Amino acid sequence: MRARHFWLVLLLALCGCGGQSVTLSRLEPAANGEAARMQTLAVGTLRNDDGAVAGAALESALSGVRLGNRPYFRLLAADAELEDQIPGLRRRGVLAGVDGVVLGTVTYSDWRDRRSVRQRYVCVDYRDNGNCRKMASRDVRCVDREGVFAFTPRLVEAATGRVVFAKEISETVGSSFCPGVDNESPRSGADLVAEARVHAMERFRDEIAPHFVSFDAPLLVDDDSAMPTAVKKSVDDGAAFAAAGNMGRACSLWRAAEGAHKTGYAIPYLLGLCAESSGDEVQALRRYELASQRTPRPVPAVSDALARVRAAMAEAPALRTQMR
Repeated sequence: MRARHFWLVLLLALCGCGGQSVTLSRLEPAANGEAARMQTLAVGTLRNDDGAVAGAALESALSGVRLGNRPYFRLLAADAELEDQIPGLRRRGVLAGVDGVVLGTVTYSDWRDRRSVRQRYVCVDYRDNGNCRKMASRDVRCVDREGVFAFTPRLVEAATGRVVFAKEISETVGSSFCPGVDNESPRSGADLVAEARVHAMERFRDEIAPHFVSFDAPLLVDDDSAMPTAVKKSVDDGAAFAAAGNMGRACSLWRAAEGAHKTGYAIPYLLGLCAESSGDEVQALRRYELASQRTPRPVPAVSDALARVRAAMAEAPALRTQMR
């Protein structure tokens, strides 16, 4: 047992696994760079859109794209017959003031239930006062409810009538409940469809516009460098501040710790997170590379950070072009 404990402690020390993480975000370019050039859009009425709810969700997703203090897209009102104007659009060559026209068709919007059997702990014996005397695992009948939304958006270049983007996008949101066992009320099918619809519109938005993505980065607070007590306290306190959302205070503590401790990989890795959170990818790469050089063997958090920053730097030219 002692040997197993030793190896567990060693593993924790090498990976710096303290269970804490910090949520960071970075701006990624649109998946379709050509579509991202079209920033003044007319949004036509989606076909098969009962109640125009999908069209409203689409406009909400596009109007919500903001870079700094300005909206990325300028949306213009479009009439319901815009789809039928595309042949004329090609003949005229220009739809005044519009870069692109967003059209589309809702191909599925509904929910369904499926029956299933699951193992749950339920009361099998009650006291006279109604309280449970004994719990046991039993097969119970449950309902798996799915809300599905699918649509095929098309982005047409206004000057030429050429289709720049067209792809079916489908999203499913599920919820399960076991009648008579679960205390919570089941989610309605309409609610699940509405959530799936929002996710589908967000996927389309990410195809044609720069967008922020969030990720959780682990906070490495231990390595094999035998940190002095005061340094370790600064590292741990900084991790607590970072996990609470105060990266400024965290980075101040980690920079002070670096001045007193020039070995190990945990501190350069943490300072890499500081640089990454401030958008300085060059400095972040330097910090992560230093951390990698100091690891006795590959550390997943360090390897992931290096891959993440290198990917962001590779995407930077496309992002700059789309931000103009």
